[in-house]
Amino acid sequence: MSAANPPLSPQIFADELHTRVASAIGIPADTLETDADLTDLGLDSVRIIDIVEWARRQGWDAEFADLIEDPTMDAWVDAFEESDARWRGWRIRVPRARPASVWVPGRSEC
Repeated sequence: MSAANPPLSPQIFADELHTRVASAIGIPADTLETDADLTDLGLDSVRIIDIVEWARRQGWDAEFADLIEDPTMDAWVDAFEESDARWRGWRIRVPRARPASVWVPGRSEC
């Protein structure tokens, strides 16, 4: 990457990764649990390769084999953290899914 286009910061990268993965699966990012098995949610190997290629263009790297071995957002953040010294000392906060409102008969609040 050139100096004019520096790599994304760790937190911005993690947020973008979360959004891209949710989009690839076809769900809103705020509903994607960080410990959910992404392949069970429909993420296939072709989309994982696309995400790896996108990450590399952003200046971040992880091995495809590491991502497919444990296909959760938590594990992916760890894989990127281990692969790049810029992550050292960071603790990435991956957005957690918000609980859905539940309607309960007889209650006026959600």
